[in-house]
Amino acid sequence: MKILIIRHAKVNHVWKKWCTSSEFDEQCSMYDTASVDTSPLNPLMCDASDIYISKLIRTYYTARKMFGDEKFTRTSLIMGYQVP
Repeated sequence: MKILIIRHAKVNHVWKKWCTSSEFDEQCSMYDTASVDTSPLNPLMCDASDIYISKLIRTYYTARKMFGDEKFTRTSLIMGYQVP
C-alpha cells in the first residue's frame, strides 16, 4: 500500500493584519471558500487505486490539477474540523 499526502495549493486569500473575533471568523470562512493558485502545479502520475481528499474545495481543485479526471473520495475524516 502506498500513501501519498499532499497539502492543498496556495490559497488566493490575503489575511487582514488585525481583526475582531467576528472578523476573524469571517476571514476563516473566506479562506475556506477561496480559490487556489494551481498554476505552479504539475500533473502527478500515481498508481494509487483510491484517492482520498478532504471536503474543502481547495483540496478538490488541487487534486484535479494534480490527478486530472481521477475519481476522488471526499471525506471529513482527514480534516481537523468538520465542514458541513
